[in-house]
This record gives sequence, C-alpha cells and structure tokens, in this order.
Amino acid sequence: MNFVLLPGYPDFHRAEQYTPVVRVIVNFQHRRGWNIHTMAEDCRTPLGPFRDVASEATLMRLFKYLGATPESLDEAAGDLRRWSRGGIHIDVPEDRLHLLGVTGRSALPSLSRR
Repeated sequence: MNFVLLPGYPDFHRAEQYTPVVRVIVNFQHRRGWNIHTMAEDCRTPLGPFRDVASEATLMRLFKYLGATPESLDEAAGDLRRWSRGGIHIDVPEDRLHLLGVTGRSALPSLSRR
C-alpha cells in the first residue's frame, strides 16, 4: 500500500519539536568593551551575570540567534549607533538561555512563557 501526501494536508508521521520560549530583555552597553546583562520582562529581576561580547557584530549575531525579530534587530542597531547602549526584548528558547548566563530552572517559573 502506498501513501501519498496531498498538498495542504499535514504529515502526521513527522513530529516537530517544540521548545518553550521565555521573554527576556537583554541590555547591552559599551564600557571598556561590549557587555550584556539579561533581565526578566518585569525590568527588575536580573537573570544572569554581565557577560562580555567580542564585538558589535557578534552582539547582533547573538541577538539574531536568540530569536530577535527583524524589527527589534533594526532598533538595537540604531541604539548601538546612537548611544552605544540599549535593550532588546527577545523570546528566547529555553535551550538557548545558557548563552546569556541564565542557569537553573529556579529562575524560570516566574518568567512569562509564550
């Protein structure tokens, strides 16, 4: 027996993996080099330590990899040019939070998941 996938119908045999995302704010600044600091969406709860970033280009690549939208990337690039500091809201997949220094699930329950 042969099965044919019809256009417009999902393939139920192929499972897609879903990773929950966490909404965070990543603050960035240039002070003796580039560094970032991750905050919860409430703007008061620090989630990780300050982390050094090699360059402005690396900073933008990191934001893109973490899941920043094109609009937020454009806004962050403008902040970099104008003030060499700023913040960006990103819906980060939980499996990439370690890149920001966020460790342990104890900090995550209070965060807004989407």
